[in-house]
Amino acid sequence: MFDKVIAIDGKTVRGSKDSFHSTSPIHLVHAWSVENNICLGQLKTATKSNEITAIPELLDLLDVKGSIITIDAMGTQRAIAEKIIDCGADYILSVKDNWKYLREQVEAVCSRCKPVSDSTEVNKGHGRIETRRCEVFAKNYMIDDEKPWKSLQSIIKITSTREIAAKVTTEVRLYISSLDTLQPFNQYIREHWGVENSLHWTLDMVFREDEQRKRTKHAAENFALIRKIALNLLKKDKGKESLVSKRLKAGWNKEFLLNLIQF
Repeated sequence: MFDKVIAIDGKTVRGSKDSFHSTSPIHLVHAWSVENNICLGQLKTATKSNEITAIPELLDLLDVKGSIITIDAMGTQRAIAEKIIDCGADYILSVKDNWKYLREQVEAVCSRCKPVSDSTEVNKGHGRIETRRCEVFAKNYMIDDEKPWKSLQSIIKITSTREIAAKVTTEVRLYISSLDTLQPFNQYIREHWGVENSLHWTLDMVFREDEQRKRTKHAAENFALIRKIALNLLKKDKGKESLVSKRLKAGWNKEFLLNLIQF
């Protein structure tokens, strides 16, 4: 069983927008190691839509052999799935309306066929109850796929129900994967959101990234990289202080700073 999930997702550095020179904010694609809780790499794209071309380039920079690559719907492309397999990794890709034909096929399987496995997890905390039902179907239930997805084995349906006070909401999410149907997909898919919560949210809350106004030449991209290096170092420390406190401590305490940067 694999245990190395690498979540790939993009983030726009909003403060890098230069309205005076009609320059759009930079968009960065990140690779986040869930197991190690660090950012493995970033790649700048011209726009959000360019994630499709940037993801294969980012994969070329990393050794992902034996890992599980999770990507949202923007990266659900046959070429990207093939690239992941060629790199010796497996994929879990989100299926949304940008691939209408694929979504229709996946929905048909989920509605007409019996799942190979059906499991439910319940999480309580922060004043809410979330129930996640995970149904896994075999790929061989799919029909009429003119251009097969390389190494596709499983179709996953996640039904997420949230209860906050008297309000109940339900959301259905669909995925395709090269992993066999016996894998703990509920866990892997939940771990993907670490790139949002542990990286993107932290960059904005701890480093105030969206408020940074660096826009000249490569300044925004370079400082974004420096922030991730700093974040990786701060996360390495096992102290109980918050990341904000550790950042301040590193600026005030030379000994603490030296301990952080020692590899």
